[in-house]
Amino acid sequence: MSLERAKELEAAGQGPAAAAAYQAAACELPPAGAQAARLRAGLLLLADGQVPAGLEVLASVLEGVGEKLPSGGLADMAGALARMAWVRLGGVGAVQRAADDVPIADALRADALWGATLALYPIDPVLSLATGTRYQRAAKRAADAARIGRALSLEAWFRATASADSPADDLLDEAAELARSSEDAYLAGLVPYMRGTLRYLDGRWREGQRDYELGAACFAEIPGALIEQTSTRALGALCRLQRGDLAGARQGAESLLAEARARGDVFSEFLLDATLRWFLFLCDDTPQRGEEVLASIARWDEGVGRSAHFSLWSRLNTSASVALYRGQVAQAWEIQEAEWPALARSIFMRIRFAAHEAHFLRGRAALANAELAEASERRPFTRVAASMARRLSRAPEASARAWGAVLKAGLHRLAGEAAHARSADLEACASFEQLDMQLHGWAARWRLAENDAKRQAAEAALSARGVSAPGRLCALLSGSPPAPEAT
Repeated sequence: MSLERAKELEAAGQGPAAAAAYQAAACELPPAGAQAARLRAGLLLLADGQVPAGLEVLASVLEGVGEKLPSGGLADMAGALARMAWVRLGGVGAVQRAADDVPIADALRADALWGATLALYPIDPVLSLATGTRYQRAAKRAADAARIGRALSLEAWFRATASADSPADDLLDEAAELARSSEDAYLAGLVPYMRGTLRYLDGRWREGQRDYELGAACFAEIPGALIEQTSTRALGALCRLQRGDLAGARQGAESLLAEARARGDVFSEFLLDATLRWFLFLCDDTPQRGEEVLASIARWDEGVGRSAHFSLWSRLNTSASVALYRGQVAQAWEIQEAEWPALARSIFMRIRFAAHEAHFLRGRAALANAELAEASERRPFTRVAASMARRLSRAPEASARAWGAVLKAGLHRLAGEAAHARSADLEACASFEQLDMQLHGWAARWRLAENDAKRQAAEAALSARGVSAPGRLCALLSGSPPAPEAT
């Protein structure tokens, strides 16, 4: 079967058939083309939710270049951390040759590891980290501009997700220059993709949205970069959501969802559900549709064969938020207590923004339960809320510190310290306005409202942005217990 036929099947949304066609075509292609076809087959199987089959293909590709598929154990993690330290000390290497001069074995090894790094991230960040750090070593050996540029972009991502203090923009500037000099279309899309992630982590949503949309436009011109294009478009829509642009976020999410379902892309549907759609359902005052998101997460876990790090975070985020929104505060806390130990141990919590969101949600669940508890029974909840507030207040990101101020305001209100509560709310409100986080900003004004007229004005502003039940959403975002839904 020809490679063109495989591409036709993929374009028609027939992922499993396209995967089989790519594997058949690989038998008739030279080494580089054959490896690329098999990697594509593995990615399509993973996107279709056929995780064991997809991993089997990836393992075969890696074995063909003398590498092994990581298992995700402690040895893989230790090896990845050691290689990260090696890169920090020695750098990712310098460009020494043109792409055509790279020995075929070095090119194949680097490209196989890059493909595996992209494919494994939604399965398990530990696996992706293990292959990603191996890729950096292989790219240094290949030493051409495009592969060194990818290694620089990957290093920027590693540094930015772990710490706000690690310089990452300079690495992407180097990668951008290599993209220009090599005229590599993939690297030209990868750099704004990674730069958008840096902006997102720093709470610079408008800049992040711009970079993501630039990256998506580049990937749209590259055959075989559908996963990268989908991810950048989804993250661009998420930046819109953080800014309170619900119309833009809805449009982006629904467009991507329709495309994913048309091609049977289970992973993209899971990604959209876990990052965007659950919150949009709450803005639409349809919390019952959160069950759709939880079902999507469960389908993905079933394909993976276990609860992946990202889905663990997503499940807690969705289920506890839906319970809080519906006024089921005791249930929200039960979910927190059941899921938190596993999440707290997860490597996914090394991603700064994911950790901040998890800490903010846990703090709000604790506040809501403390408000409904008898004064003598509040201590366990206020202790947790105070711990989450301290974590967020120490973060370098302004968005995290603003969330910390929200929790502090709630704690002061519970203690009867009205002046301190107002001061913390004013701090949060000013930060949200500066960050262009409109939903959180109006929720802060709602908390600060001194009378019904001002509270109604805040709710009207949220209604104008497409929020169906603004009072309930404001309570969710502030850690106040909404009234339970009528049954």
